[in-house]
Amino acid sequence: MEYKIHKYQKLLTIENNGHKFEIELVTAPDNFLLLESQSSLFLINEDVKCTVEKFEDKLKLIFNNDNFRSSAAGIILRSISSFKSIDENYSIVNFGNKSLRLVGNDIHIDVDQSGLVVIRFMSLSSELIFEEVDNTFKTSSVSAFTALTSPLNISIGQRDPEFAIGVYDKFSSNVFTRPRDIRHGNPVISTVPTHGPDMTSAELDAINEGIGFDKRTIYFKIVSDRVVEPAIVQGEKSALKLKLSLPAGLDTVKDPISLSMYFVEHDNALNPTMSIYVASFDFHKEDTINYVDGFMLMDVYCPMIIQESMPISFGIA
Repeated sequence: MEYKIHKYQKLLTIENNGHKFEIELVTAPDNFLLLESQSSLFLINEDVKCTVEKFEDKLKLIFNNDNFRSSAAGIILRSISSFKSIDENYSIVNFGNKSLRLVGNDIHIDVDQSGLVVIRFMSLSSELIFEEVDNTFKTSSVSAFTALTSPLNISIGQRDPEFAIGVYDKFSSNVFTRPRDIRHGNPVISTVPTHGPDMTSAELDAINEGIGFDKRTIYFKIVSDRVVEPAIVQGEKSALKLKLSLPAGLDTVKDPISLSMYFVEHDNALNPTMSIYVASFDFHKEDTINYVDGFMLMDVYCPMIIQESMPISFGIA
């Protein structure tokens, strides 16, 4: 990389591979040039001396601010087309199809669209390095990633599945029977059974007396409004989980309980086709310590992969 200082124009010209970049030294005094040699010495302003060192692929300006009486200087990069500030120490300035990279050491660089560069000195000795950037677009092999094929993949344009949960006393041969009674819009879960077919005498006694068993298995019918596991077979454990947040007493604050869900069927009679799952849990009679009355919250954990369209930009530097 070659350079030339034009002492009557306050101009520094950089030439590299046939490209020319002109830098106007706007804050330099009239008699700014102090030494012309392999390493030229000049004043960038009234107080700060600048030494120019050239290398094969870059040009380095070394600033000596011995008294630290000046904190800034200015230069103008002529005929720029655009610029990009990467951070306070690093900018790229474009001259049509040519570019210069400005890198500062102990210097802050501020560039505007006109090409004015404000150099702020952060120490007694600092550097500004000019390097030409190769704007030639280099091609390379590209790997194309196909759409995700996970059963729980939510493709672009599709909405997330929604779930409805029913509560039953009985589940046998993939059939739910004896739904739990409803009070104020909420299913009542109790060790007291609910009315229905095939009741035992013990269950009838429990209903008549209002006294439940020590524990009772309750079955949950989980219905997804879309098929999320198309390849699952009947009775197979699902990747989905049912989470129960049981009522909490003074000494019974616990994390939600995660229940395994098992596939029952795809209901093709519905439009769209819905998937039905089952889960179960043993509920116990209230003892005011481990088991208390109250509201229980239920939610379905669905480890989905949601595929989104994403804008991508390529920074060519």
